[in-house]
Amino acid sequence: MTIWRFEQGPRFDSPGASASAPRSTSDGPNARYVGSGKAAIALILEHLRKTGSLPGKMTPILMPQWLGTWVYAQTLLYGFPTIDPTARSPVVFVYHQYGFPQNMDRILDIASSRSMVVVEDCAHAADSRFRGRRLGTIGAYALFSYSKFLFCHALGGVQSTDPTFDSFAADRVSGSSRVMRLFVNGFKLVDEWNADRDRPIRPRAFDRVRQMAYSLYGDQLAPGARAVRLWEDKWPMERTARLANYALLRERADAKGLCDHLEPTDVVPYAVPLAVSEPHASKLVDALVARGIKAGRYQFDYNRCLFEPDFRPCVLVPIHSGMTGDGMERLLDTVKAI
Repeated sequence: MTIWRFEQGPRFDSPGASASAPRSTSDGPNARYVGSGKAAIALILEHLRKTGSLPGKMTPILMPQWLGTWVYAQTLLYGFPTIDPTARSPVVFVYHQYGFPQNMDRILDIASSRSMVVVEDCAHAADSRFRGRRLGTIGAYALFSYSKFLFCHALGGVQSTDPTFDSFAADRVSGSSRVMRLFVNGFKLVDEWNADRDRPIRPRAFDRVRQMAYSLYGDQLAPGARAVRLWEDKWPMERTARLANYALLRERADAKGLCDHLEPTDVVPYAVPLAVSEPHASKLVDALVARGIKAGRYQFDYNRCLFEPDFRPCVLVPIHSGMTGDGMERLLDTVKAI
């Protein structure tokens, strides 16, 4: 099996999949696959607790606004999440929103002045950069969530510059329950199949089981071998498609100023937050949904700094590989019409 190697990062190692492969000695800390992004959060926070950086469950953890509720829920097991940028917190989560980098120079300066440990949340940033540096290699810790980008069951990644973290993570991952891994990955497969149906089967029952499964993600630490293979096989083509779709979007939308707040290069977006104001925003979302394109109103930090945020409404649109061709044409025609 070919191991996907990041240009500026280390090779990822996965027990049960490519554990026998040699570790990379390239620039950057050791890194490994784990069961999910939530599992990566659990490993990072547990290690911070073990090393004394996170004394107790009432210790504030500075986090950005507008994260998924399950991320906040996962951190509650180890500390107390706060969105107050003035909070006296020993740990800060830096969320590279939709794959677009935060201002790491500014963040590192502020974090250093407050003696804060920087955790990069790269759940939306599998291969984006800040001033030439790969996201995930700048802070003290980094977490990834690969199954957000394409179907590969449940799969995440984690890395740290702390030399004690790798052996700690390896020990915790090796003790992970195989039965729990089979349940999480098995349900995710069935859930995705059901969600793609025109008429999903028993949606309320699936919602309840999904909530139960999500609550286990932080304890299900080991990656599945098939999940790793799916990611490594699919990601190169998915990455290429996202780059092409983003380039096409900018080519057709730049004249309207919809992407002026975004980097034109060095990003592989999870999705694209278009700068559209009311009343056009609501009209655009309604028109896109009517044409079968999942879009919505969200918030995006124009200042790219959770210490000094400037959240403004945006219209979030997809550019994944499934949009290539007709999907992108429908998206762009709708944007032009509105």
